[in-house]
Amino acid sequence: MSPAGLRIASDTSLQSGTPLELTFCVGEVCYLHISGQVLFCTESRSNQAHHIGVAFSAIRDWEQLVLLSALKELGDSSRTRNKSLVTIKVSRDRYAIAASEIQNPSSNTLTVDEGNGSESSSETLTASPEPSSSDNVPLWHAIAPIVETPQTSEIEAAPRIEAPCFTLLLNGEDLDTRSYKYCFYADKLVSEHRAVLHVLRQLKRGRIPAKVKDYIFATYCIGGRDTNQAAMRAAHAASKEFRFFSLAQRMRIATDIHGLLVDHKKQLIDLMVKEGHPLRLAEWEFTGMEQAYRKESLEFYSQHLRAKIGVQGEESFYLTRKPDGVVGVCPPRNAPCSSSLIAGFALLAGNTLIVKPPLHMPVSTIFLWKNVVNKALQLNNAPRGTLNIVTGNSSLILEEWITGNYVNDILFIGESTTGLEIGRRAFQWGKKPVLELSGNDMMFVWRDADISSAVESLLDGFMGSTQICMVPKKAFVHEDIYQQFETRFVEAIKTLRVGLPSDPEVLLSPVAKMGKFQEFLYDALSKGAELLCGGTRVDHRGLPDQDGPFILPSVLRISDEKTAIDMKCVRDENFFPLIPLIKVSGTEAGDKQSEKDDLIFKKMIAAANSNAYGLRVSVWVKSEQLIETFMEQIHNSGLIRINCRHAGFSPFLATHGGTGRSGGPFGELNYVWQKTSHLQGIALTQSKQSTE
Repeated sequence: MSPAGLRIASDTSLQSGTPLELTFCVGEVCYLHISGQVLFCTESRSNQAHHIGVAFSAIRDWEQLVLLSALKELGDSSRTRNKSLVTIKVSRDRYAIAASEIQNPSSNTLTVDEGNGSESSSETLTASPEPSSSDNVPLWHAIAPIVETPQTSEIEAAPRIEAPCFTLLLNGEDLDTRSYKYCFYADKLVSEHRAVLHVLRQLKRGRIPAKVKDYIFATYCIGGRDTNQAAMRAAHAASKEFRFFSLAQRMRIATDIHGLLVDHKKQLIDLMVKEGHPLRLAEWEFTGMEQAYRKESLEFYSQHLRAKIGVQGEESFYLTRKPDGVVGVCPPRNAPCSSSLIAGFALLAGNTLIVKPPLHMPVSTIFLWKNVVNKALQLNNAPRGTLNIVTGNSSLILEEWITGNYVNDILFIGESTTGLEIGRRAFQWGKKPVLELSGNDMMFVWRDADISSAVESLLDGFMGSTQICMVPKKAFVHEDIYQQFETRFVEAIKTLRVGLPSDPEVLLSPVAKMGKFQEFLYDALSKGAELLCGGTRVDHRGLPDQDGPFILPSVLRISDEKTAIDMKCVRDENFFPLIPLIKVSGTEAGDKQSEKDDLIFKKMIAAANSNAYGLRVSVWVKSEQLIETFMEQIHNSGLIRINCRHAGFSPFLATHGGTGRSGGPFGELNYVWQKTSHLQGIALTQSKQSTE
């Protein structure tokens, strides 16, 4: 046993994630009550017992002191022999009960008080089972996978309510499928769970509550069995014409996308906030969308889509990129609107599109593609069917894209394991996978760095509670400035707070993977890391709550970089607010500063290039010589940002793309206009005209 958790032997098997209640007693005197969660369960060789790891949830400082003191006393006390020390009760988590209530609306009991979560991963290729009642399911998850995600191709219709309805787009026409789902205000999901569940249960029974408009801001259409098939046929037919649009015409479309995007900034940000993106996060997302389509970048892209590369004698040589055809686009749940817009560059290459927004909170994505991209296509007389928008069962839609005859490329944005499997299957069927997957971004801070700027950049790692792929998720810091950097960073974190998404001061989001956070934290602490701050589960007011939807920003100190590589929080992606600071030491090299620096540099390069992921790397260093060396030797990333904001955006450079598990075997900086086209060389000799 330790203050982080305990390991027990049991004749009962418990699934990972099972919530527990633990009561610590001496005889009949109970001195502490803590909630916990199963981290792992392994069967012993004798098959007569199970070894179960339990992590404590949101243990507070005073509880830790009590526990440590009690453990010390109990260890030396003969009074505790043959007496029960801890009673463990396997209980259903309140959010799991909420999920059960949604699945079984006939129940008359409602036991959810508070709680929330945020879906972050992409929908999987194969339909996932509904959460069992013993899973630790946040309410936001309970509403999304159970209510919104169908297990068959047909989706149960819901009553139409008086709210803006977001229809689909098929062959140039709005498509009202007469099958609707609802978007709840994220603020209400965070602060009024009981009321939200009541509204949802009434709607599932076909009733429309009197105050439904207070909780639902939009409805949206769900595609039926034939919607995706019709979209594929429409996109295929349109591609036969759109591929012959001149590069100048396609450039005008991209330019108009930028103009319309700016015109609709307020509506887009407002919709993203209603869906659950903190205002500051939504504004950052919009910045990336807008900068990607600026004039200087579009002109740079056009130069690489068609260029004259040389002349020899009477022969001229050209390189041109030709469109692949139809591109299916599957954005993630955590940032579908902003992430999906990179697919607009497939239009610049001459492709047609089918865009499938996620089933959970898709309206900002639908609004973007209908009111910005489709409007730009209409202004430039693109053929009907150039853009199609469908919703429905992700598993079946992706399967039809992969195995059908009409889709040429699949742009999948989401979690690595799912994405790599989709890429493998797409490749087997002769389709081109364009993968934009998970990130495990690293920051490196040299001893001459601008510490204030580096600290500010690392704070971006907590945007959306670190549930964004391209934010910094760990920092490797030169030992000479480590303490100064740590002090400033921990102090800066005090300015961050939880709250409702609409609050302009809030940066943190409800955390989807509570169990994973506890697993990663327990793993790090058991291997020598120290928790400097955070780790407490709280409600939207910032008050400690063992069932709260938020986790306070958490920082780990790792004093030995050699042990760091074995920690999950360093090796894998942290998709929750946990940032480790790793002190990189050169003491083994001796006393000379140059020798110490050389060793520290090699350790930093090794960490960067051994990362299984490879989206972004940022470096903070002033030495011009080291800048060049960092640029030359870091090869395992799609983008390196030196002395500039890690999560920033720059002209000419793509916003996405990476190597390893971030982009698959063909991963690199992701110019979608390049990925969805193929290179063609042209040699031209002008024929001599007769002078007769």
